[in-house]
Amino acid sequence: MERLAYYGTRMYSEQLGDSQRYTELKHCTVIGLLRGHIFGFGQAVKPQEKMHHVSESVHYDDHDMPFYPGGDPVVCHILELDRFANNADALYTVNGNGKQRKLTPELFGWLRFFREGAAEDFMEKYADTDSCIKKAKKEYEKFIKTQRLREAQLRHDMWLHDRAQEKYDAKEEGRAEGRIEGGRETALATALAMKNDGLSASKIAQYTGLSEDEIAKL
Repeated sequence: MERLAYYGTRMYSEQLGDSQRYTELKHCTVIGLLRGHIFGFGQAVKPQEKMHHVSESVHYDDHDMPFYPGGDPVVCHILELDRFANNADALYTVNGNGKQRKLTPELFGWLRFFREGAAEDFMEKYADTDSCIKKAKKEYEKFIKTQRLREAQLRHDMWLHDRAQEKYDAKEEGRAEGRIEGGRETALATALAMKNDGLSASKIAQYTGLSEDEIAKL
């Protein structure tokens, strides 16, 4: 949740340019697409569990009243994609009373794209003819070809934050050695992804903290 809060508030604050008024800030909705799940963390995913959760910023004294008049400035919609069943007829629990329903065809198509759309043969594999998803796939392919450095920078930033959190957690839990090794595995995986993206060894070393000799062996 800390990561969602951090990147959500970052998006919110980046709306303002130099010397702009705070009143020019607009409502911000964050959609978090998670490969795993944070609700019920540590427990196995069960069939038909809901995958959509909403987190809102509210006043700490009165949780029924938005902090800002007219609505909360930041709302997080969290979609846990490991709960998504690649079955158009699957039922999902939608409330505490056990009510269940299927996804609409449009929502099912988008969730499948969110989880598997990075595959080169995605459109052909599912014979997907949705024009909007086709456009999104085209834009995605364009993005990954032209924004390599930006992606690498984002991975680097996230890796630094994750590594700092891992060290803190390891210290708190008394398992520093295992956590540090996990951090190194993350660095190696990040370096390999950057190398496949065509970044130079010197740039990868700058981003990951690995040596150029270690990168050359990947």
